[in-house]
Amino acid sequence: MLADEESILAKRAPFAKHDFWVTGYRDGEFWAAGEFTNQSREEKGGVGDMVARGDWFMSLEPDDEEAQGEAAQKAGPVIWSVFGFTHNPRVEDWPVMPVEIHQMHLRPADFFTSNPALDVPSARNNMSVLVPCGNGTAKQEPNVGAVQRDPLSHLQGTGPDVNPQEAGASVK
Repeated sequence: MLADEESILAKRAPFAKHDFWVTGYRDGEFWAAGEFTNQSREEKGGVGDMVARGDWFMSLEPDDEEAQGEAAQKAGPVIWSVFGFTHNPRVEDWPVMPVEIHQMHLRPADFFTSNPALDVPSARNNMSVLVPCGNGTAKQEPNVGAVQRDPLSHLQGTGPDVNPQEAGASVK
């Protein structure tokens, strides 16, 4: 943070002094700056207070009001990522700035030694078979995908030069 340590900005946003904060999970803690930051003079209930509490990853005590009788329950870690953006205003941004969307993605790198999806055995679909068409029979070659070689069997309808009975249609 570039603000002076004694400035109101630095007192309202001590969460901006570090890029990452790690705290223990507690219900109701949603905001790095605390719940009510508008026009405040200092941070209350933000990550600075959460870290000062010092109870991350510890067992919740049975007499703790938030444990609610669940002894020996571990608080899960919560990672707060803090990043700032510099916005150079344009003429189009005044008096109302359009939406700017920023996203953060966490993707593991080298988590596995190889791709776990490649360990899946291959399977052949034995239920896919050729249907006899055009008064012929379908030939199924063992372990090889057969291709229909009769061009009449690929027609979506009878053309003007194709006899419907010759194409396999049942005409009465």
